[in-house]
Amino acid sequence: MQNLVYLIPAILVAPVIILGGMILFSYPEAPPPLEAVEKNVALIASFSQSLPPLEFYQARDGQKLAYRTYEGHPGRGVVIAVHGSTGFSIAMHAIAAALQARGQTVYTLDLRGHGESGSLGDVSYIDQPLDDLADLLHKIEGAKASEKKILLGHSLGGTFVLKVAGSRLSRKFDGFVALSPPLGASKSTYKPHAGWANVAVPRIIALSILNRFGVHILDHLPTVAFATEANPKVNRATVYSHALLTSLSLPKPWEPAVARIGKPTVIMIGETDELFNAAAYGPEIASINPKIRVLIVPQTGHMDMVLNSNAFLQEGMVVDELIHAAR
Repeated sequence: MQNLVYLIPAILVAPVIILGGMILFSYPEAPPPLEAVEKNVALIASFSQSLPPLEFYQARDGQKLAYRTYEGHPGRGVVIAVHGSTGFSIAMHAIAAALQARGQTVYTLDLRGHGESGSLGDVSYIDQPLDDLADLLHKIEGAKASEKKILLGHSLGGTFVLKVAGSRLSRKFDGFVALSPPLGASKSTYKPHAGWANVAVPRIIALSILNRFGVHILDHLPTVAFATEANPKVNRATVYSHALLTSLSLPKPWEPAVARIGKPTVIMIGETDELFNAAAYGPEIASINPKIRVLIVPQTGHMDMVLNSNAFLQEGMVVDELIHAAR
């Protein structure tokens, strides 16, 4: 009996100590810059000469969030374009201009935690970007109420698109286009040692366990560092908090969220993507949700999907098709 007196507290305290250690001693160290992404920094910076002006809308918490408008022609549809990890609106300029030339009105965002939208690398609570997107839709619906709306995103922004497509917010859109999206813990689609991100896995596991018990006080701790320049010259989020990473990622397990997607959705990935195995996407997605189309863009890399005109023709045709089908 006396042994039980000591054993019970030990059993109760041990998980706390283990979780504390996982949080305290797991930290995301930044990997060296990844050439496949960072070689495009100068090109993206050159877009500043032809950008539409930065505008702001007020989110429900009072924070002003940044976006840019590429005005198209009435009746040709609206595209909201979401950048990838560490990016901001300027990274989507080339594809936005290409879609504008086809007639679509395009809105490119600085997602909260990026660029000129809030504190870099963090959000106030998990899934706040979903609320921010709903607030943007509320702002533009007055002028664009009759337009068909497509949500398009690249890389982690593409993952966010899939998350929205499987959520209640999906009813606000007529179609979804995910460009080169990471698919959760899908081992078949990832290329080993791609080197874009260093994730503090033990810390994420511990914080996720706490989240299940309603504990969110530590959600602002960093959990992933990206292979960017050490000291970017622009407002670039190089490290994400647990709250931001979770907000933009599919839930774990990710398969049920993708299986729920009912609206027309297309995943597009470059044949020579440096981070992901393009050939694995078709079989992986078909086994989970055969309604989602997977298209491989020939001779196209990861960043080429939003920077190279060779990809824009096929992407534009997909957007046109989704808008036409929704009429």
